[in-house]
Amino acid sequence: MKLLRALLLLSVVSLAWSSIFPEGETEEQWNQRIQAKIDKNRKSNVQVKVTLPEHLQGLKNLKLQVNNTKASFPLGTALVADRIAECWNNGDDNAYCSFARDNFNFAVDEYAMKWREWEPQYNNFNTYSVDNMFKWLEAKGWGIRAHCLFWDVDDYTHYPDWVHGLRGQEMIDAIHHRIETAVPYFKGRVEHWDVNNEMLHGNFFAEATYDPNIRVKMFQWLEQQDSQPSRFVNDYSVVLYETDQYINQIRDFLDKGTPVNGIGFQSHLGPDPIDLGKAEDTFDRMWNEFHLPMWITEFDWQGTGSGNHGQHASELVNFYNLAMSHEGMGGIMMWGFWDQAHWRPDAAITNGNGVTPNEAGYAYMDLYQNSYRTNDVFSTIKRTANEMEFKFRGFRGEYEFTLVNEQGRSVHKFDETFIVEQDVEIQYNVEI
Repeated sequence: MKLLRALLLLSVVSLAWSSIFPEGETEEQWNQRIQAKIDKNRKSNVQVKVTLPEHLQGLKNLKLQVNNTKASFPLGTALVADRIAECWNNGDDNAYCSFARDNFNFAVDEYAMKWREWEPQYNNFNTYSVDNMFKWLEAKGWGIRAHCLFWDVDDYTHYPDWVHGLRGQEMIDAIHHRIETAVPYFKGRVEHWDVNNEMLHGNFFAEATYDPNIRVKMFQWLEQQDSQPSRFVNDYSVVLYETDQYINQIRDFLDKGTPVNGIGFQSHLGPDPIDLGKAEDTFDRMWNEFHLPMWITEFDWQGTGSGNHGQHASELVNFYNLAMSHEGMGGIMMWGFWDQAHWRPDAAITNGNGVTPNEAGYAYMDLYQNSYRTNDVFSTIKRTANEMEFKFRGFRGEYEFTLVNEQGRSVHKFDETFIVEQDVEIQYNVEI
């Protein structure tokens, strides 16, 4: 743990200047403000009242050890279905699966659920790897995003060969077929669908169907098949550059009655330093106008030189803290973590056959395992002969509690797991 802290401190202290902080605000002022927002938006007040049995009433200076075993806030990654399926089938997690298991709580498949890979020939579905990946994820209680139902950029790699030449009613029939086969297959198992990817940068389906409203209908037809998953727009270059265009597009969709209820920011960033003020302004504008859940859906950052993971670490920490602090942000997804399974290998946070963390990897691990968790020991605020009362403010999620003595040794571990999602008072009786 000390190693993680040391590496993070080295990265942030020496290279934090790489990010662009809002005008009129120093790095220190920005960090203080962002941490205050994280506290406000991601933590709750917890009051724990403990009734002691007679044999413990004579012990003095008992404290409450708090272990935040599972975070509520989604911090996820894109995964390669074949690699996860291999671990499920073998009954053993290799280095790739182990790093994912220990450092994320939400997943999106990078490619296998896209139309081209899922249905390479009409009505012939590649389900094996995805099915086994889902088993692995569900066994661990992860949330899952579905990416993507359609992809609006005209590129033969985005659709099956049998789809690309269809036009008019034939394409409309194919769209119905895709929705009516893929959506029910994953019903009850995914929390989001990216409905039609990158609509700012392509218009393939409107051109192929000759229907200017086909995008609206895609969202509507998906909702008719399964109303539970959030229906996301998702695009790149919208955090820092094409924000106005994205806002106008979402506004137009909503004006037409499109059931959009999630906003995705892909966030493939670098090599320039991240303009944190501009990014925060984007999140504020989106939230203030639409009040729809926002997600960072595909984060990565890559610098200009190979292996500059010190700056990489700084950019990652600052951007994650900014996103984490915003009240409208629902989760943060990384677009892969391993250089041997990454579209931009130098943006990966682990390297080599051993899936070894680089500086950015250690920085991320410290956020996930420490900075965004509440693991601490608290003294009583009130004590009577048979009752103790503790108070703390902690990150939302699942907790285990243990009473410890002055030497930090366990006196009694609570036999329940407690879920904190809002301010809560917990009453617990220690049984003999």
